[in-house]
Amino acid sequence: MRIIDFYIGRFTHHSASTTFITLAVFVGICVSGVVRFLEQVKGY
Repeated sequence: MRIIDFYIGRFTHHSASTTFITLAVFVGICVSGVVRFLEQVKGY
């Protein structure tokens, strides 16, 4: 059990930065899409 917890903790710590970067990019794309949509709605 301790070995499994250590492995999971190490994997989570290693992939934490990758997950954060992926979420940041995803949020950025969503925000830019919403901004473009609002600009189109205001334009028309």
